[in-house]
Amino acid sequence: MSYDVSSLTRTIRTKIDPCPTCDCWLWQGSIDPGTGYSKAKMRNRTFLVHRYVYEHFFGDLDPDLTIDHLCDRHRNCVNPAHFEQVPLSENSRRAARRRWDRR
Repeated sequence: MSYDVSSLTRTIRTKIDPCPTCDCWLWQGSIDPGTGYSKAKMRNRTFLVHRYVYEHFFGDLDPDLTIDHLCDRHRNCVNPAHFEQVPLSENSRRAARRRWDRR
């Protein structure tokens, strides 16, 4: 499925740089130094951009689930096609497997 970056607010879409080779939408704004995830501020509220983009395209997040970045290339990727909501335990298993596969 293809998603249209132009449907996002100007504050968000102007800081997204689509990567032509990996299909990631690379965030060019602020990055959380602790996690490496994209962050932004609107209406005096700071939020993680990948969560904002997920909700924009898919609706409310399930409070019992977390977002797994399927592309695993860039933590600053905000392409909704690279997201899947999964239980935290599954996200942790996948992350461990990815770390192991990189060795």
